[in-house]
Amino acid sequence: ESGTKAARSGTNAKRNENKSEVAENIAQRSICADAMLKAAKSMSKHRSRLWKCGVPDESVVGLTCRISYQMLESATGVVARKAASADAALAMIAATVDSAECLLGTVVAALMDLLHSFEHMAPLVAELCCLSQSPSSRLSVELLREIGRLDTQCMAGGGHGTE
Repeated sequence: ESGTKAARSGTNAKRNENKSEVAENIAQRSICADAMLKAAKSMSKHRSRLWKCGVPDESVVGLTCRISYQMLESATGVVARKAASADAALAMIAATVDSAECLLGTVVAALMDLLHSFEHMAPLVAELCCLSQSPSSRLSVELLREIGRLDTQCMAGGGHGTE
């Protein structure tokens, strides 16, 4: 009996240690997400000072988007969304699209890929379209165009080449 108590206490200690690690990882992700969000917003706000002739360096500006995509991949539920800092990831993409229209095609292609790959992405992408502050809502328009081009027959399991 004392051996079972010791085993249970060891298991509980291990569980508490794992919970502590998870909480620490979530906190670190949140700090990183906040830092990247500040960077994206700063690049958006001060683009005329950062880039020659106001033309952004795509590899630098796109970095926040690439990080955001990775964060969104793991945002599968309400708890996971908070843990993955999905709201910050959406805000990073919106700030980037609003400030660097040259990346619009790249962002749309990446979002389409995420929509195909992950079921949970549809509501997140819809929310992103609402976050984009550009007056013409170019992100929303481009996403709708791409979605409209999809071959729904293949997606619905229809025959390939059959009528």
